[in-house]
Amino acid sequence: MFERVTVDLGRAPEQRWYFMTEAHAREARALADFYLRDLGPLEELAPAILPIAEGLLDESVKRELAALSQKLDVPRERLYLANLYYDAFRVVLGCTGIAIDRDDGPIHARNLDWWSPARLLATSTWIVRYEGAPAGPFEVVGWPGFVGAFSAMAPGRFSVSMNAVAAVNEKPTIGGSVPMVVRRVLETARTYDDAVTELSRVPLTADCLLLVTGVRGRELVVIERTSTRAELRAAENGILVVTNDYRAMPGEVSKRGDGTLALTADGRYQRALALCLQQTPRDAREAFAILADAKVRMDMTVQQMFLRAATGELVAVDPKERASG
Repeated sequence: MFERVTVDLGRAPEQRWYFMTEAHAREARALADFYLRDLGPLEELAPAILPIAEGLLDESVKRELAALSQKLDVPRERLYLANLYYDAFRVVLGCTGIAIDRDDGPIHARNLDWWSPARLLATSTWIVRYEGAPAGPFEVVGWPGFVGAFSAMAPGRFSVSMNAVAAVNEKPTIGGSVPMVVRRVLETARTYDDAVTELSRVPLTADCLLLVTGVRGRELVVIERTSTRAELRAAENGILVVTNDYRAMPGEVSKRGDGTLALTADGRYQRALALCLQQTPRDAREAFAILADAKVRMDMTVQQMFLRAATGELVAVDPKERASG
């Protein structure tokens, strides 16, 4: 079981992560080292990048990270880059997500595929419950030292998960950091419709695919994003699957490399869709069975989760522990 912690957004930003232990600090430092090794030459430019990075963050988040850098003994520019990793180097982050429509509220499940040495991302995972936000509490599946959101659920409102994608035709632009924008929407959006509107509207620094589900029937959508454009992809036969390809964006195709994520994106999509059509999952156990399929789950899958905003259910597991159990 992953550790659960609580962050009170009613506290001053400098005091929100007061509970971090030395064990948390060791994990955060190891994760920062891993992220920055992947960024390669960018690490050497970290001091120069700092002013740009600060421009991507809300004032309260900057204050959180400044305090965390002292508590964790991680230089501020390194912690910034670790938190903005996806925006700088998104191609190594994969994932397969599924959502199933139900009259009493959709179910939402996903694999997070992200390689790390010695399964560091899996063993360091924790679930953060944020309290004191204007729109209500929410939970994020993340890691020590990371204050954004890739996968999250706001009970009674919506759930959201982000998958990587890269557009061919879109030029890079300056906008909001994707995981930080997702966190801000979790803090402020009171309904599924509000969340979809904001996540479709705000300029982003990086392309992404956002699977959003609400609390009532037919509240499920994939928001296909470039930095400046958005297209909504609706469910077909009550099912939505998302991997790492654009499927609705007019005139846009996904930038493909020769890596495992790019080469398997369509295969994972087709397999997950076929399994959902064959036996539509109704709960966490059945959703995890699809995510664990040999043609869906990857060797680099570090988290599996089930999210249901209608009931407030969030189940997150280490796929290797689940398989051995």
